[in-house]
Amino acid sequence: MKIRLFYLTLILPLLLFVSSCSNKSAKADEPEIATMDSVSTDLEQSTKDLEAETKKVEASLEKIEKEF
Repeated sequence: MKIRLFYLTLILPLLLFVSSCSNKSAKADEPEIATMDSVSTDLEQSTKDLEAETKKVEASLEKIEKEF
């Protein structure tokens, strides 16, 4: 009985340590994913804004060409 109690006292902290490490590694990836998603979203929005501005500039240039 004493041997079982001894092994239990050794194994229980080890199991708790292993489970806490595995949870931390999973949680550590989540901020990186959120950051990548926000960067991707910002990049897409910037691209759309630039395309819209480019179309406006092209329309202005065509208008100026027609006047001359």
